[in-house]
Amino acid sequence: MRRALTLRRRGDRVVPGERGRSVPGWAGAGPALASSVVLASRFTPSRARGDLDGSVSGRWLRIPGVRLPFMPPPAPSKSNREAAMLKVYLDPCTVNCRKVLAGLDLMGAPFERVHVDYFTEGHKKPEFLAINPNGALPAATDGDLALPESNAILQYAADLNGASQHYPKDLKRRADVNRWMLWEAATWFPSCYVYLVEYVVKPLLAAQPDESIIEKEAPNWHRLAGILDARLATSAWLSGDGVTIADIAVAAPMHLHALQRLPLGEHPNLKRWMTEGIEQLPSWQRTQDAVMNALGPKQ
Repeated sequence: MRRALTLRRRGDRVVPGERGRSVPGWAGAGPALASSVVLASRFTPSRARGDLDGSVSGRWLRIPGVRLPFMPPPAPSKSNREAAMLKVYLDPCTVNCRKVLAGLDLMGAPFERVHVDYFTEGHKKPEFLAINPNGALPAATDGDLALPESNAILQYAADLNGASQHYPKDLKRRADVNRWMLWEAATWFPSCYVYLVEYVVKPLLAAQPDESIIEKEAPNWHRLAGILDARLATSAWLSGDGVTIADIAVAAPMHLHALQRLPLGEHPNLKRWMTEGIEQLPSWQRTQDAVMNALGPKQ
């Protein structure tokens, strides 16, 4: 024979009460209280949902002698892979696409790759501009989120996939990673890009490099490279002893340093970091072929 359970509230405890007494105010009590009621009264889960002697009314669970808020079970969660999946639009030949490819590989972040041809200006077509009105590669989507900017994509993917090893949760370490990524986008990339355009892009287009442009940019590039060289004189990586997405971001603008003719010889710590550190990373090596294939026989 089933026994009706009645409760009343005494301070923060639930104790036996008068038969038929309602116990309001338990919306914040959570499933633990509801479970104890069901178990104590020998009700099965189906009865707790309203079968037999139990009934559900609105957000209240009605059991003979007890009135408690009904807390429906949570919906089944997606698997980690399904929840963390990004769709990334890119062409590996570009600096920032290479950055995202290598960074996602470093973190082991799953993603769906959508090729957008840079040389045929696929990034200027309406379907891509609907994702990134800036008309620049790469971009990413995750459900209703449209996310341009390569560094933002890496930061989002790191948090989405719990990659705290490469994007630390500690506020000071994260701030240090962020500042190198901001510095790369605002300062380092534009300087390295001058060398990329003159010595890589122009030959692809059967044009000749303009040495006067290189001569004008060289002092600024050496100044910036000196900042990196000084930092890397005291640390294996930009933000401590482990590689982070800041290293991938700063390395990306010089990913074709030999073809770009970047004068790394004058900055030994920077050269060591790039050739003995970055270029030895499996994630970097795995994405190198995609870059060279994208450049094709033109190079």
